[in-house]
Amino acid sequence: MSILERVAVLGASGWVGRTACRWLTELDTQILAIASSNRVEKVGSTLVQYETFELARVKDFKPTTVIDAAFITRERLGTFTLENYVASNEKLIGQALNTQRLPSVEKFIGVSSGASVRHLKEESADLSLDPYGILKARYEKHLVENSELRVKTTIARIWSVSGDLVTKPKLFAFSNLIHQAMTGHIDINSSRNVFRRFVDLQDFVKVVCLSNPGPSRVIDSGGKLVEIGDLANLIFYQLGFPPSVGRSLRADCESDSYHSDDSSWQASLEEINYMPLTLEEQIVKVATAFGFKH
Repeated sequence: MSILERVAVLGASGWVGRTACRWLTELDTQILAIASSNRVEKVGSTLVQYETFELARVKDFKPTTVIDAAFITRERLGTFTLENYVASNEKLIGQALNTQRLPSVEKFIGVSSGASVRHLKEESADLSLDPYGILKARYEKHLVENSELRVKTTIARIWSVSGDLVTKPKLFAFSNLIHQAMTGHIDINSSRNVFRRFVDLQDFVKVVCLSNPGPSRVIDSGGKLVEIGDLANLIFYQLGFPPSVGRSLRADCESDSYHSDDSSWQASLEEINYMPLTLEEQIVKVATAFGFKH
């Protein structure tokens, strides 16, 4: 039996969830798509039926794999009180842990964030300082604290990704730069060097589903290291536009480096002999989704 025979996707209407549902549909996988309300939406060329979370319903579905991407993300902090933000995410974490325990589940993929890493060694942290990162760290710890459940669990830790189903294109650096480039000019607001590694989100979802993590149970997103100004120029080159980048760099500013060391990502690619999209291919994919024609 394939572990992708029946997949429950929690948080199925977000960027990760929509990307997973589209790919799994292409595989003719049976999908249970869980979201905040019952509705039908078009994802790519496919209609996805979203249902609200009921543990009994998930149990009856007998998922062989679970992809848990249900979380209220950092950009939505302003629409909640801190207390409600924490309570809402703790409820989602509880739903995930209950789903992880279901006997039919052979592989549980918990989607986390690079924001968790600096909080993983803290015993107690002030939630008001970084509620998203601290809650993601708690989530990671809960997923692997039970030794029996740990062995079927992958923590899929996202740092920076690109993708054509991005739900808030102006909010994320990669899609924002492409959006700007298509107007003929990019403004980079950061006065320091910014280093990132980008991977196509669908590639990331595929790899974490099909490969096995090391002893840490974590697969971090990786990719080629790029400075954001170089990425801006590469975007113009790929689109065939003359480069036009506005930026005020200050030499006295420390670099902003938010990325993994790329090791778990490369190990996973090697394990399943998978070739992800290059940075250039990622640019073309996202620009095409925004209406760019070659």
